[in-house]
Amino acid sequence: GQGQTVFSKAGVDIDDVIRDAQRQPIGIVYYEGGELKNEYFDPASQKINAQLAAAFPGSNIMVMDKDKSGDYSLIYVDSSTNPGSVFLFDLKTKSVEKIDDNAPWLAKVKFGTSKTIKVTARDGLLIESYLAMPPSSEKAPPLIVMPHGGPIGIRDDRHFDHSVQFLVSLGYAVLQVNFRGSEGFGKSFREAGKGSLGTAIEDDVDAVLTEVLKTQTVDKNNMCIMGMSYGGYSALVSSMRWPGRFKCAI
Repeated sequence: GQGQTVFSKAGVDIDDVIRDAQRQPIGIVYYEGGELKNEYFDPASQKINAQLAAAFPGSNIMVMDKDKSGDYSLIYVDSSTNPGSVFLFDLKTKSVEKIDDNAPWLAKVKFGTSKTIKVTARDGLLIESYLAMPPSSEKAPPLIVMPHGGPIGIRDDRHFDHSVQFLVSLGYAVLQVNFRGSEGFGKSFREAGKGSLGTAIEDDVDAVLTEVLKTQTVDKNNMCIMGMSYGGYSALVSSMRWPGRFKCAI
């Protein structure tokens, strides 16, 4: 039979499909501003979704499972500053009850908030990045640029990131750049990463870093670039293309 489009959004990749107890698709999941967004096909479910979003502002809300009646859902909630918790959502009473914390031993730790920064690259592509800052700092913190691996089909987001928050706890600001080729921003953005290794991808990182140094309170004289997999390659290439910019490459 012929397929039909039930959802599309320009510049966005669908991350997952939400299904009911009969395993029929009832909504989709995608990222916007680094945060997970749920969107349902029917107005009643979308209204409940909006109520949950209001109950957990600035958070990623993931539906883990539903019971057969659809009256109860297990939901997982986290954010860039919240290691995550599981809740039971009662549809009839519109109430949530916490079941478990993902990392209760981190309950008293203060985490650095993450902000979204969008920069237009030299060729017009919009590059989305996230800057995490130490929770309290009397002076401009040193900056670690952390390019992700891949580079095609991988992305950074604003879920809780242990590596980022560990570095933030030591007093560093951390910059993550969703350069061309990253997942989540549409097919043309992802395809633009092909053939751009060591060149246009690092130009994207440079464009974002230049904007951050102009507009954010970080120490431009104390910067390091570090990464794994393609991120490690990017760190090496960047240190060669902009000699003297970074104190170290890891």
